[in-house]
Amino acid sequence: LSRNRCIHALGRMVFVAQSDFGHGGTWDGTVKNLRFGWSPVACFRDGSQAARQLEQMGAYLIGTDDLQDFGGLMEEEKTLF
Repeated sequence: LSRNRCIHALGRMVFVAQSDFGHGGTWDGTVKNLRFGWSPVACFRDGSQAARQLEQMGAYLIGTDDLQDFGGLMEEEKTLF
């Protein structure tokens, strides 16, 4: 879906709460994001095959404790000034 690509490309970071392995809009958008490097991806550490595979592709796995400080998860924004 084009909508998913826009969400990934325009976000400073994408949080994946849950995804099916190998199919669906969340999976497809996240895999394309990781392939093309549109934005960093944080995936909830739920023990699923999808989360493990997304980590192998470059996503950061996060737990509930990590949600207390979003700033600590995000890369510093680059600026010319």
